[in-house]
Amino acid sequence: MAYMIPAAIISRMDLRYSVICALIKSVFTLLEPNEVQALVPPTRATYEQWIRAHARQPAYRGRAVLDVQPLSSGKDSALLWLGNRRRARKVVLYIPGGGFVIPMLPGHLDLCWQAFVAAGLDARVEVAVAMLQYTLVPRGRMPTQLDQVVAAFAELRAQGFAPRDIIVGGESAGGNLTMQFAAHLLRPHPQVPAVALPHPLAAVVVISAGLGSDADGRSFRENKDSDMITEPLLRRLAEGMLPEGEAERPESVYNPWARPLDSDPAFWARLGDAVTETYFMVGDRELLADHSRSMAALVKKQAPDVVVRLEEMAGQPHAGILLEATLGKVGESLTNMKKWYSAHVSSK
Repeated sequence: MAYMIPAAIISRMDLRYSVICALIKSVFTLLEPNEVQALVPPTRATYEQWIRAHARQPAYRGRAVLDVQPLSSGKDSALLWLGNRRRARKVVLYIPGGGFVIPMLPGHLDLCWQAFVAAGLDARVEVAVAMLQYTLVPRGRMPTQLDQVVAAFAELRAQGFAPRDIIVGGESAGGNLTMQFAAHLLRPHPQVPAVALPHPLAAVVVISAGLGSDADGRSFRENKDSDMITEPLLRRLAEGMLPEGEAERPESVYNPWARPLDSDPAFWARLGDAVTETYFMVGDRELLADHSRSMAALVKKQAPDVVVRLEEMAGQPHAGILLEATLGKVGESLTNMKKWYSAHVSSK
């Protein structure tokens, strides 16, 4: 872990982030998925504890209430609600990250409260967040998780939310699942129910996502010592999440859902039929920075009718916005996301 300190100084990264990066890198390197899950509280337990801790605080009253909706996709999938969904005019379907291995953390709930529910209150718009509890590796591989995202979206539609009032987003693995869903809207995955839209979604939010098999970009070279993610770790996580054998031979399998940067660029030409806006956020000190940069450029070129926003956060590693929330810090990432969402709901 000591080597992370000079790396943090060289990369202009908050030392606390470097320590967290080192810890997470060690956990992923030393432990198998089921061992990680034995150490980290389950998603549902984390949600229930967070709600109990916040429910009586005046700022959260009436909007931090235990509200769990099991989904039709089964296994352990459910929507865990923040905010008052019965009064909400806008909703965010948020997919927590964690390499498809780590359950939802308290920081995910803090992130969603600050970035979306509180941002809505600032704009005088009632917003609810549906946090997706989905099946983790090794209990489920793709397309299990995509099927659960589709079931979650169907539940939001059944509750009366129009696509124009729905944002789908997530960080890390949740960002990848967000792009899987966007691709599914254009070309349904053969093993997952298709989704019909009367009009495009409000937006997709993609934070620090792995979006392809390329590991040769500048960010991989420059940030390999400072980030919590490594190229061997990415391969290992992909081997657990992708259909069996695909990670070892990605060039032989066409998978525009999980690997959008490996797809035919023309695949994305109709994205404007499915999504009004795409918001990519990435840290300039993270290994995967080039993936978001490339995806934003691809959407701009292929789907000029889609609004593309790319924010590169200075001095931030992978999923910096989650680190801010975990540390109880409304830093630059959370502030920018909150400003964007507040302006977004105010203009609709």
